[in-house]
Amino acid sequence: MTLYDKYIRYAESDMYPFHMPGHKRNTELMHMMNPYGFDATEIDGLDDLHRPDDKEGWIRDSEKLAAQLFHSKYSFYTVNGSTGALIASILAMSKPHQKVLVARNCHISIYNAIALARLDPVYLWPKMDKDGICASIKPEQVQQAFAQYPDIRLVILVSPTYEGVLSDIKGIASIVHSHNASLLVDEAHGAHLTFDQRFPESATETGADGVVQSLHKTLPCLTQTAILHVCSDRIDPNSVKRMIAVEETSSPSYVLVCSCDQCIHLMQDHGRELFDAYWQRLNNFDQQMKNLQNLHILCHGNDIKENHPGFYDFDPGKILISTKGTNITGPELSKTLRETYHLETEYTRMDAVLAMTSVADTDTGFARLEKALLEIDARLNKQENMQESFITDSTITTGALSPCQALEKEAENVEPDKAIGRIAREAIFAYPPGIPILVSGENITREQLSYLKKMQEAGLQVVSASHGFPHHLEVCK
Repeated sequence: MTLYDKYIRYAESDMYPFHMPGHKRNTELMHMMNPYGFDATEIDGLDDLHRPDDKEGWIRDSEKLAAQLFHSKYSFYTVNGSTGALIASILAMSKPHQKVLVARNCHISIYNAIALARLDPVYLWPKMDKDGICASIKPEQVQQAFAQYPDIRLVILVSPTYEGVLSDIKGIASIVHSHNASLLVDEAHGAHLTFDQRFPESATETGADGVVQSLHKTLPCLTQTAILHVCSDRIDPNSVKRMIAVEETSSPSYVLVCSCDQCIHLMQDHGRELFDAYWQRLNNFDQQMKNLQNLHILCHGNDIKENHPGFYDFDPGKILISTKGTNITGPELSKTLRETYHLETEYTRMDAVLAMTSVADTDTGFARLEKALLEIDARLNKQENMQESFITDSTITTGALSPCQALEKEAENVEPDKAIGRIAREAIFAYPPGIPILVSGENITREQLSYLKKMQEAGLQVVSASHGFPHHLEVCK
């Protein structure tokens, strides 16, 4: 059986996708002819993603429409995901050796970009919510960072987080700009926010200078599609274009570019009706989840946002199902949903499972999830269990070295227990969500190693850059 055969078999099964991409394989909503039939390169009569202004203008016009819908000054389609767009943004918005303030719950791609750009990072740690996830970054934390490091020139935050937690971008932007710095927001999980007022406001509308969104995560678009927004005069759009050309393939897939265009026109023409139906599904789900006795769903069912004082706002499209206080783990819940109910979720924590939703979900899909959770919940018992975290009690930290400096050092492989106190040369993270437990340049702590070990014991996928963990860690010699 070939890889293609495996994917076709999966597509033809009754497995329902509560995971990315946001089109949810809903071919009644989104459709294309066989992609081989129109997969072409830059030829006369078509267009060029790298030079949209020089051709017939279809891509240029589509990007202008996107800028109008997302309320940005300029919008650029990219086909290397938010990863590539974030790297391009950071390269365009910084100069080597500048100090950058980074939320420590950012995606691994941002740390890689910091290394490539040769930046000097200061890490801003979010507080932990009682459900074991990162709460919002607060404006006063950003103000404190500038008081300690007035030479910060760029601030990078993730909002919403993978689990749906948003920060006060308007308040943070005001502080950042008062210090003559720029604000970049990783809004990979928030491309849908701007299309319905019942969702929290997008960073494109609340003062961020640059915003990166994954169209494929929460909107009906093919995997690997993203959009980079220039929202203020603090960013030179020509610098952005140059950096996109650096990080993106010179042979972009126009199947993916066409998917971006289709997605944007779908939102323009049918966004209102799609989001009305989506909200009805979310409201029905909330009502059904009020019957849960053991499982707990973040800001859904009997839980409300006000129970989480560390949240500035929350995206209800994210369904984080917690097993805390029950006799099952997150991986066990994920396995039951997959094997018994044929529901595939987005990612698994030690004590929770995340189901991602979008406008492309169906009534049937939501009904299956509701039935599954209620049946599983009825079989559970209460049980005390403790959740460890790698989040420090500190608010602001720096590494012993910058990521770039660490990578320039000679590597040495050591057993994890002997790595405590050494400087990490590699990043280690669970994927998903791709948030580093350990960043290049940081001193390795016993707490980090304990957390990594527990994740592995729970069956989660832990990734190290050298692929040596858990047998060894790559440290600076």
